Amino acid sequence: MILIAWLTIGIIVGVIIAGGPLLKGLSNIKRLTESDMGILSVLMIALGGMFVGGAIGQILSSSFYSLGNTITPTRIGVFGYIVGVILKMIGFRLRGALGIAIATSIYYLINASMLYVSLEKRLRKNVV
Repeated sequence: MILIAWLTIGIIVGVIIAGGPLLKGLSNIKRLTESDMGILSVLMIALGGMFVGGAIGQILSSSFYSLGNTITPTRIGVFGYIVGVILKMIGFRLRGALGIAIATSIYYLINASMLYVSLEKRLRKNVV
């Protein structure tokens, strides 16, 4: 999980560094304006938490499944989804598409955090 976290964070750093030049290459193909490229670049960075949280959350969910527990990740997922919808509505009202992107990142990171805490508790209970 730590390896995946570092890899995904590294990719986000790569997007921050190389995202602009890559989008400039696309601008010739898709006729994106400078303004479009700026917006896309910011949105890609704002969605970085989704990339990290989604990858870690997948590993944590699979860990629960390997223990024969499908209920906990499902409950956390449903709760997180509801929180995510609320965050996205607030984000949209405050910042439009950027607010939705930030809220999505927060939602994925919260889900991954809740899965991690729950898995830690479960594993400690099994050890003692």
